[in-house]
Amino acid sequence: MTKNQIEEYETTMPVQNSDIVNIFNKLADLLDIKGDNPFKIRAYRQAAFILGGLSENVSDMIERGEDLTQFSGIGKELSVKIHEIVHTGKLSKLEELENEIPEELLEMLKISFLGPRKISTLYKKLNIRNIDQLEKTAKAGKIRNLEGFGQKTEHNIIEEIKLWRERNKEKGKGKRIKRD
Repeated sequence: MTKNQIEEYETTMPVQNSDIVNIFNKLADLLDIKGDNPFKIRAYRQAAFILGGLSENVSDMIERGEDLTQFSGIGKELSVKIHEIVHTGKLSKLEELENEIPEELLEMLKISFLGPRKISTLYKKLNIRNIDQLEKTAKAGKIRNLEGFGQKTEHNIIEEIKLWRERNKEKGKGKRIKRD
């Protein structure tokens, strides 16, 4: 990224550590759903943990020219990505993955018993793309036969979807949207 590009994209409000943490965690989730390298996924999660624990804002450290690789777990590649986030407010790698992987898959992470790898399996094996499809497929008994699942997990998913819908109704967000 050239200096002109950085100046063009600089945000008016400084990026907070929590913004970078959220971006790295979302990136790790998407990479995990995609089935990417587990070491890369762990590196993003570790960087998010490190940055989340800092008492000083990373934006200020970058402004002073500090080397972020001073932190164990933050290598040169991660440092470059942190700089990109601080200067632009976003991460191009995350945007690429967001275009590649349906956003609704991330919504499914809000259902207990489902992590990125299980969501990946549901997506790849049964083409489940959202919570409505997940519920319909679970009620039809089609999830239990997948490796790593079973009848109990299928039942738990159905129950958790019910709880998730109830919580969202209380917040005024529980309207069902059919996305089939």
